[in-house]
Amino acid sequence: MKTVVSALLFLSLRAGPLAAQQAATQTAASQDSVWGAALARLRAGTSIRLHGPERGRIEGRFVGASGTTLTLDAGGTATELSTFALDSLWVRGTAARTGVSIGVIGGVIAGITLGAIANEICQGDSSSGCSEAIPILGLAGGAAGALVGALVGSAFPKWHRRIP
Repeated sequence: MKTVVSALLFLSLRAGPLAAQQAATQTAASQDSVWGAALARLRAGTSIRLHGPERGRIEGRFVGASGTTLTLDAGGTATELSTFALDSLWVRGTAARTGVSIGVIGGVIAGITLGAIANEICQGDSSSGCSEAIPILGLAGGAAGALVGALVGSAFPKWHRRIP
């Protein structure tokens, strides 16, 4: 009985450090895969913004990545950075999605308003009216608004967060 208790005590004391080591390994692997997936989607020359607790904010053009290291062209000098020293990644893009969202809302409202006006005009000419004008012009207005919003939004630069 004394041997069994000693063995259990030994195993329980040994399991604590092993569990902590496994958790640290899994955390590093998890961070590795998140950064690996984000960096795999980047093309050379893409404007990126990085932040790390030690270095602060760094902006430049993405050159390439290998393993847990990425290379950034910051002002004509290539800088290699470890992903373990960084906590966020931002990619420069446009505000086209935001423009589409705003354009659809405005276009649908304008289209429905024009459809209601057309319906009122039609009712004066005939007894049936033009009730289908409201949804048709609402959809057409939404499509036109989305197109205009995308064009306007693409003219404005915007930073998109990739990590975290």
